[in-house]
Formats: sequence, C-alpha cells, structure tokens
Amino acid sequence: MTALAFPYTVFSTQRKMNDRAAADMRYGDLTADQMQKHYRLTDVSEKVNPYTGVRLTPFNFL
Repeated sequence: MTALAFPYTVFSTQRKMNDRAAADMRYGDLTADQMQKHYRLTDVSEKVNPYTGVRLTPFNFL
C-alpha cells in the first residue's frame, strides 16, 4: 500500500464557481417583494428582519 502525497484532492467539482451555464445560475435572485407576496415569507426570523437588516428586540418586534 502506498502513502498519499499531500496535498491530496479527494473531490473536485465538475463546474467552476462562477459558471454562468450552470442550471442554477441561469435565473436572477428573487426580490424581497416577490418573496413576501408570492411565497409569503414574512416571518422568517425572530432575531433580525432579513429584508432590512434591522435587529429585532422585544420592543420593536412588529
């Protein structure tokens, strides 16, 4: 049995990070308005408002 020569690549992706031809890179991100109205994603966190970045406390929860 032979020893591994380090650094050794165990896994390598077929597509590079900025591959614009990848299936999940062909369409743009959803806007905050689309996520809130179409998918009803309004209360997704109790700690921060993901659409504004404002930290939620018991005093400004709504």
